[in-house]
Amino acid sequence: MRQVERWRSGERSRSGITVHRDDGHGIITLSGEFDLASRQPFADAVGRLLGDDPVACVSIRADRLDFIDSSGLITLLAAQNSLRAVGIELRLGPVTASVRRVIDMAGVAEDLLPDRHP
Repeated sequence: MRQVERWRSGERSRSGITVHRDDGHGIITLSGEFDLASRQPFADAVGRLLGDDPVACVSIRADRLDFIDSSGLITLLAAQNSLRAVGIELRLGPVTASVRRVIDMAGVAEDLLPDRHP
């Protein structure tokens, strides 16, 4: 059964988070900006996928992101660590070229994009 939830992280925010749940797989699509203001809405989105019927894998689509900062990267890394601790895989991708540049500059490509790391 497929469920879809959509919401903006704030009335004046330039970020959006869409959550899909499909046969044990969660997909979170990020759009606009992913920064400190996105932290709690993102945590809420991950929490929705771990509720009474937790997913086995969470995919984060970042191909609609215009901007990500260090707070956004820290949020993704924290989510990855939290999910891994309960046996759930987090996959990031696809990502925009600008998001990939920030990930590469921060030196976390091996952590966040292991399948795409050179």
